[in-house]
Amino acid sequence: MSQDLVIHLSGPDAFDWSVVERSSGQRVASGTAQFDALPEALPVEGVDRTLLLLPAERIFATRLELPARSEREARQAAPFMIEDELAARLDQTRIVTGSKDEDGKRWVFAAETAWIDGVMEALGTSLVRPVHILPDAMAASEADAALTLADRSGDVLFWFAPQVRDTAQSMGGAVDAGFFNHVAHALVAGAKGGEVVVSPALGLAGPGFKSITFDPLDLRASRWTNERLGLLPALGGDGWRSSLNWGELLRPIRRGAIMAAALAITLAGLMLAEGFYYRFQAERFDTASVAVFRNVVPEMTRRVIPAEAERLLRERIGGGWRRGVLFPATHSGPGGTDRWKRARPHRPHPVRPVAWRAAGVRALYGFCRFRCSQRRGGADGYQSAGRGRSRRR
Repeated sequence: MSQDLVIHLSGPDAFDWSVVERSSGQRVASGTAQFDALPEALPVEGVDRTLLLLPAERIFATRLELPARSEREARQAAPFMIEDELAARLDQTRIVTGSKDEDGKRWVFAAETAWIDGVMEALGTSLVRPVHILPDAMAASEADAALTLADRSGDVLFWFAPQVRDTAQSMGGAVDAGFFNHVAHALVAGAKGGEVVVSPALGLAGPGFKSITFDPLDLRASRWTNERLGLLPALGGDGWRSSLNWGELLRPIRRGAIMAAALAITLAGLMLAEGFYYRFQAERFDTASVAVFRNVVPEMTRRVIPAEAERLLRERIGGGWRRGVLFPATHSGPGGTDRWKRARPHRPHPVRPVAWRAAGVRALYGFCRFRCSQRRGGADGYQSAGRGRSRRR
């Protein structure tokens, strides 16, 4: 059993609701409610979609052929096509487009953003997904009529067929019954000689007019097929068109997901900070390597990079690398022989990571400071690092 929940805004603070069985076209339940006093639970068991009928005078609706190849381009082009027809500013108006039909055209709806958001928020707990929104004049229209004029509790709804309206013109709306006689001639002229379907209460008759008794709007709306409703824009947002309420499904794990996301962001921040820190330290070590090289080899004035400076220092000092620490080759045993070189001849090594470079630079820098102090003080010490002699005086 397929049922519809039909909600029709009958006033600024009230709405009529009904549950309609689609197969028989009969009401199962109905009632009236206020926005500030919503019923605790509507009889929605068996309901598989909601039809929300909004006042036609609050919605701009038209059908256009948009110069777009995708849904995204259609949404971007729609505001420029209808901005001259809107009464509100674009930044205060929600403009949505529907799917392309077999004629290559799309429905375009526009409504005040604050108003439509307020309606969806107020009715949120009463709606059954998916939710389809359409103007009440659209629900009242006759498919074969060029113009439909229907009575609505003191107002007159009008809806034109797409073929009789110019590009970007609104398809329908509502006028006060007391003002209708002043605009009836203009409305009928807009039908361009096509058939005009009217309510008997309006008192219009003559050639081209067809008087019918309209069924209630909720019953007429319930006759719309899912295929026809699927072409309409999602004025309340794409989330309401889905049959699943992802917000409710994810509610049990929402807190854990937020904590996991916060932890991931924190770890990413720490890793980023660590990367900047090591980058800064690497620059310091490179600068120190070049400074030590300049101190040991002052005669070389050309520019050198840190890796080249380390290679030249190894060649000049003649040391070896052992567990990441530089051991100078100028330490001699008895008779002036080099025990380290004899035990392990020097072999060139590739440039090591930051930690390796830091230890080597610190050892090399300390050794050079020691040699410089010995040379300035005139005390017994080692020969110059680059002369290849290590015998004491």
